Amino acid sequence: MIIPLLTIYPLRTSKYLDFKDWAEAIQIVNNSSPSNRKGNRILSPESFASILELKNRMNYKRLSVNPLTIPVYPMSPNWLIAFIEGEGSFFISGAWFSPVFSISQNNQSKNLIEQIGQFILSLPFKIPAKVELSIQKVDLANSKLIEVKELNKTFIYSLDKNNATSFSLQNKDLLFVMFLPFLESKPFYTRKFKHFQFWSFVLKLKMAGYNLIPEGLEIIKRIAKGMNDGSYSTCKIQHSLPDVDSINNFILNKESYASVQKTKKQA
Repeated sequence: MIIPLLTIYPLRTSKYLDFKDWAEAIQIVNNSSPSNRKGNRILSPESFASILELKNRMNYKRLSVNPLTIPVYPMSPNWLIAFIEGEGSFFISGAWFSPVFSISQNNQSKNLIEQIGQFILSLPFKIPAKVELSIQKVDLANSKLIEVKELNKTFIYSLDKNNATSFSLQNKDLLFVMFLPFLESKPFYTRKFKHFQFWSFVLKLKMAGYNLIPEGLEIIKRIAKGMNDGSYSTCKIQHSLPDVDSINNFILNKESYASVQKTKKQA
């Protein structure tokens, strides 16, 4: 059942090569002599040696990967959401409580990370009314990002000491008008939704300027303490997250700091 499924829907990381070797080993076993009385297959020395060779080049023992041996397929939105649920990270960074999205893989799957980055950066813009953006190089007519490389801190491709390639998106304007609408249009099926939900609250609070007033900043601080590791039962220090309804009511009923400041200037 698993082999036909993953043959129809191939893996896209270096795990694809491990699957191929694993499937080949199973085929060798299935082609071996009939089972003995205990129900075990009888492997010839040659078959055993072939399986051992496959085993010794799988997973962490695979020292190098030719990117051309991993199939490349068009990026599907639903596939990307599923991959984000497994491998993506939503977190709040630094003293300024900046929302950041990051996704990483072993450098053997660098091409996939770059493909994901290209897909995200080609998403259409959805700019709400009365939202002022610091981004200047935006083609509003076609709702596409242009001159991406010239945008300061728009995104980062990096290779860390663990030989992992990461794509990070940390420009709050792009997160808000481009990535957030995409994420909100798709269902999440794991606890990653909780992380995304509170991450999105911080993004929305900051876009409205609520981080500049005490009540809004306190909500952001509580979310930052409680997200990700702080919300797991295995964490030594547990931090409670704010109530979802109370955050929504605050966002809906509070006039944004930016709007108040603009009104004061006009007066």
